[in-house]
Amino acid sequence: MQSYEEAPPPYPGATSNVAPNIITSKGDYRGVPVYEIGSNDMPVYGQTTYQPASYQQSPYQQAPVMMSGPTVIQAHAVKVGHNPVHCICPQCHQQIVTRVDYDSGSFAWLMCLLLTVIGCVPCCVIPFCATSCQDATHTCPHCSAMLGRRNIL
Repeated sequence: MQSYEEAPPPYPGATSNVAPNIITSKGDYRGVPVYEIGSNDMPVYGQTTYQPASYQQSPYQQAPVMMSGPTVIQAHAVKVGHNPVHCICPQCHQQIVTRVDYDSGSFAWLMCLLLTVIGCVPCCVIPFCATSCQDATHTCPHCSAMLGRRNIL
């Protein structure tokens, strides 16, 4: 059995006069050395040569940014639940807590019908008063944009 420290046998037809991979220094980026690895067709195991990078302090220079064409801002989907959500409005880009409006949806009507069928007629209005049985619509308090809706059914 072969151990991991030994190099594997050469490929059939490969020659052994190939130079090893050489790692050369390309400078540094914010004090971190950057290296470039030379590539060969045949891998060489355990024969990598390292050349140390020069650690000279150089001021960080930012490359100029060239912008062309219109800037597209994609609105991200806000995951809404039954309670107000802390998020960033995709319309006005303000950090907000959503305003929640509750309205009777299909679940409230279904529960009203179910309570009527089983004979509890005075209780059939409870789904219209309980917010847990109603659908929630989330809006932005600054720009009044609709951010999402949670339907129970």
